[in-house]
Amino acid sequence: MKNECNIIRDILPLYAEDMVSADTSAFVEEHLTKCAECRAELENLKSECLLGHISSDKYDTDTLPLKTIKKKWKSKKIALICFTTLITTIMSAVVAYNYRGMLCGIEHGGYSAPASVAFLYAIPFLLVIIVCAILAVTFHFKSK
Repeated sequence: MKNECNIIRDILPLYAEDMVSADTSAFVEEHLTKCAECRAELENLKSECLLGHISSDKYDTDTLPLKTIKKKWKSKKIALICFTTLITTIMSAVVAYNYRGMLCGIEHGGYSAPASVAFLYAIPFLLVIIVCAILAVTFHFKSK
């Protein structure tokens, strides 16, 4: 228990600022239900933080880089999601437009290619969708 308390006390400043992962937060909360000393340490830390916010800017300048990185990473994730959605939508529209053009050509223009060939138009777009999905999954797991 002593070793676990040392680990928890190292994590408490980040936990107090809600800058830990969900798993770490659950670990800390589980320990705090069992350990009165660590609960007292957390309360002491929270009271020092509140006093520090009122009396000085030292605490804010210490955590500002971490908060900035967290905001930038979140904005990059949102941008990647928007970009992937946009690319997927554009590619789907192009495939649908080409497929419909082929069907109209077969019905009215006398094209000789069967409509089942339309999937060939989708292959490059499908590859780009797969690459975007792989990038999204990679970034998602790197952010954890």
